[in-house]
Amino acid sequence: MHRRYPAAQVLYGCGGELESISKLIQQIEQRSGQIVTVFVVLTVVLGTAYSIYLGDELRFLPDEADYVSLAENVAQLGRYSLDEYNPTAYRPPGYPLVLVPVAYLKVGVVGFRVLNFVLLGGCIYLVSLILREQSTRFSAVIGAGLVFLYPVLFYTAGTLYPQTLAALLFLILLYNVTKKKHPMHSYLIAGISAGLLCLTTPTAIFIVGVSTLWVFLTANKKISHRLLVFLLSTLVVIGAWTVRNYLAFEDLIPVSTNSGENLLVGNSENSSPNSGRTTDISKYEQATGELNEVGKDRYYRNAALAYIQANKLAVIKLYSLKFLNYFNYQNRLVTAEEETQLRDILMLISYGILLGFFILRIFLLKRYPPTAFELLIIFIYLLNALITAIFFTRIRFRLPYDYLLIINAAIVVDMFTMKYIGRGQKSPYNAVCE
Repeated sequence: MHRRYPAAQVLYGCGGELESISKLIQQIEQRSGQIVTVFVVLTVVLGTAYSIYLGDELRFLPDEADYVSLAENVAQLGRYSLDEYNPTAYRPPGYPLVLVPVAYLKVGVVGFRVLNFVLLGGCIYLVSLILREQSTRFSAVIGAGLVFLYPVLFYTAGTLYPQTLAALLFLILLYNVTKKKHPMHSYLIAGISAGLLCLTTPTAIFIVGVSTLWVFLTANKKISHRLLVFLLSTLVVIGAWTVRNYLAFEDLIPVSTNSGENLLVGNSENSSPNSGRTTDISKYEQATGELNEVGKDRYYRNAALAYIQANKLAVIKLYSLKFLNYFNYQNRLVTAEEETQLRDILMLISYGILLGFFILRIFLLKRYPPTAFELLIIFIYLLNALITAIFFTRIRFRLPYDYLLIINAAIVVDMFTMKYIGRGQKSPYNAVCE
C-alpha cells in the first residue's frame, strides 16, 4: 500500500505481463540493499581503474594544480599556501583539506582521483537512503542506478574539482534535516555538513537559510534547541576558518578571496551567458598591480558593482540569460581540448531526461499533490539557478544539485509504476482491458 499517493493503490494493467513486471519490482525491493551496494562497489572499482588510466596528468589548469598544491603544502608544511610561503584564501578550503590525508600518503594525483570516486560511491548510498526515507525501496534502487548511469558525475569525479565532495556534503545535510525522526544528533551532523559545504562551494550559503526554514516549519518539538544546534555547528565550522583568515590577512574573509573575481567574470563588458571563465577581464587584472589577493578581491568586486550600477538593463538581460544557461548541456571551457562532441551528446541525452522528469513533475503538481519533501527539492534546484546566475553558471557548479533531479526522477518513476503496475495487486479494471 503506497503511503503517499492514494491513486497509486490501484493497478491499471492488462494480462500477465504487467503482473510479471510487478513481481520483478517486488524482487528489486526485497534486494534493494544488495543492488545499491553493487552500484557503490562498481563505482569505486571502475573509478579506480579510470584513475589509474588517467595517471598523474592534470588536465584543468590552474584549478587542479592549485588544489594539489594546497593539499600537499598543508600535508608537508602545515601551511595553507599556494607557493609554500605566503598564506592564501583564494581557494575555498573544504576540498583541499579533504585531500590532505591522501597527500600524506604520497600516492599522487591518482590517489586524489580515487578518493573522489569513493565520495561518489557515498553519494550513491546517500541518494538511496534519502529515497528509502521519502519514498520506497524501489525508488531507492532507481535513484542509485541513475547516479551510476549519469556520465557527467563519473567524469567529474575523475577531475580534481570540489563538486563531488560538495554533492556528498549536500546529501548528508539533506538526509539529516528531512528525516522523519528527528534525533538531536542529526542536526549536529547537518550543521557540520552545512558549514563544510559552505567552505567547499561558498554559494551554498543559501542552503543554510533553506535548511533553517525547513527545520522551523517541520520540527514539532524542541524547535529552538534543534535550530540552535544546527546553526551553532554551522557557524563554528565557518567561524573557525574566518578566524584563520583574519589572523593571516587582518581582514574579515568568511571563506575565500575569489568572490569578487567571480562576480566580475559574470558581470563585465565582456561577459556573456555561457562565457564563464573564458571572459576577458585582463583590463582589470592589469589595474590591480601589486595588490595582494584581498585587495584584488575588493577591487574586482567594486568594479563589478560599478558595472552593474551603470548598466542596469544590460545586466538584467544578462542575468536572465545566465539563469537559462544554468540548464544548458554544454559550456565553453578554458581547456578547449576537453570539449568533445560525444560528451556533449551524452550530456544532452542524460541531462535532458532528468530535466524532462523535473518539468513533468512540476506540470503534475495539481493532479498529484506533492509531499513537502518534493516541494523542497524543486525549490532548492530553482533557487540555486537564481543564485548562481548572480555570478556565472556552469555545469559543474550545478552538479551537486543535479542529484535533486535524480531523486525527483526516481520518485516519479515509482509513482507511475505504483499507479499503473502496482505491487502485485489485482486491478478492478482487468475485465475492461480484456
